[in-house]
Amino acid sequence: MKMGIFDTLKEALKGLFGSKKDGAAEVKAAMNAVKTAVQNGDYDDASIKAFYAFEAMGKSYLQKPREEAQTAREYLATVLEEVKVPQEEMMPLVYAFEIAKYSPESVTADQFLKADEALKLFEARAKSSGSPRASGKGDRKKPKRRRGSATTTRRRRRKTGRRAQGGE
Repeated sequence: MKMGIFDTLKEALKGLFGSKKDGAAEVKAAMNAVKTAVQNGDYDDASIKAFYAFEAMGKSYLQKPREEAQTAREYLATVLEEVKVPQEEMMPLVYAFEIAKYSPESVTADQFLKADEALKLFEARAKSSGSPRASGKGDRKKPKRRRGSATTTRRRRRKTGRRAQGGE
């Protein structure tokens, strides 16, 4: 009986916090769903799934899940506080999502391609955002180069020597 309670608690905590592997698998599955929709020629479905992939990236890479009452544009603004991507470069993703989800119009291939470019740009930046949660780098800093190291001193001498030889 104790083991059952422990397992239940473990699953509940896993559901709340998840692991990096779970997040990466969720993002990969979302991106595969986008590819499948594109292969089927359904740009409306692909646009909706692309935005859901964007949400999965925000949740996985930045630990910023979309709130239930948050609009697509509000969520975009929230996520872009963490990742430095200009909002105008991400808007095609939101436009395509809004057209597909709420408009009687259909998303064109060109609109979807722009949305897909925005999604790929965001993914690249979110993965390498430098936040400890996304990259695991923490607050490490680059080591500083020493001034006057042996290499630079030798180069300086060599240049000085050549100038002296050429000037005679």
